[in-house]
Amino acid sequence: MNSMTMDPVFSMELEFDLDLAMTPPIMAVKGPDMKRLVASTPTVVGKGKCSVCMEDYTVGKRMPCLHVFHEICISSWLALHNSCPLCRSSIS
Repeated sequence: MNSMTMDPVFSMELEFDLDLAMTPPIMAVKGPDMKRLVASTPTVVGKGKCSVCMEDYTVGKRMPCLHVFHEICISSWLALHNSCPLCRSSIS
């Protein structure tokens, strides 16, 4: 099967991002506010797995809901969403 005859359902799945659909972009934390928010969260040292990139971490940022992520990962996430990527708790 070549790319020109791709299954239409599969093609539609590739174009649909559930995370974007669940969080309106207007609600995302923007620019300096996002940087301040991430900078103000506690930095933790320990072993775990970042659920944004699925890589292990030894240093991370703990969100108000107590989930921990790489700083760069949670910053990228919060640029598009206003909630925890794991539990969907509002982060403001």
